[in-house]
Amino acid sequence: MVKFFRKIRHNLLSEGKAGKYLKYAIGEIVLVVIGILIALQINNWNEGNKEHNLEVKTLSELQSAFKKDLKDLNFNLDFHKKGLEACEQLILAFDQSLPYDDSLDQYFGQYSNITILVHNSGAYETLKSRGLDIIKNDTLRSQIINLHDNVYNYILEIQQSFDYLDVNENKQFMLKFMSDWKFFESAKPLNYDQISQNMEFRNRLKYTMQSRQISIHRYQRAINKCEDVILNIGKEVDRLRK
Repeated sequence: MVKFFRKIRHNLLSEGKAGKYLKYAIGEIVLVVIGILIALQINNWNEGNKEHNLEVKTLSELQSAFKKDLKDLNFNLDFHKKGLEACEQLILAFDQSLPYDDSLDQYFGQYSNITILVHNSGAYETLKSRGLDIIKNDTLRSQIINLHDNVYNYILEIQQSFDYLDVNENKQFMLKFMSDWKFFESAKPLNYDQISQNMEFRNRLKYTMQSRQISIHRYQRAINKCEDVILNIGKEVDRLRK
């Protein structure tokens, strides 16, 4: 092709057709510029397509991770609700001076249960490594960041403040006053009357009950936020794939 253009220029010059040569030269320059612009446009399109596909891939990975988080959040919420019910039922039995019944064993075994949020952070860390701006939807990007950096972290702080600090004390109490333990299920009091009159244990139940109420509120909020993010990611992925 280059030889072809050179031949045309040579013929025009040899024939003394300077005017036609000038027009031809200008036309050739225009063609070169157009070719460069087309190449740049194709390159930009390819880069844009790569970013588009990477955004869809990243959002799909995040959605999958959040769905796993949602299962863990719901499991932990149910766990806290059972723990709260156990505290309430034991306090009710003590306040009403109810006699011992083995139906109370489940509450003795469940009042101190703890649970740990295990969220899937891999997809979010991948997002940060690729660049948060890869998600073009500002609102969705903010929702994802808020869920991970605020909502999840607040639950972890609540766990550390309430749950972990009580593990050893509850363990010592169980070893001293309970038997026939079935972890997360039941425990049998060695002396029910003694336990029911133990003010330290009553105060522990009330403290644990309040901490669980706070945890339940935080977990429910996290579940709502997580469900919203999953739904919005799905909508965004559908829009991007059209």
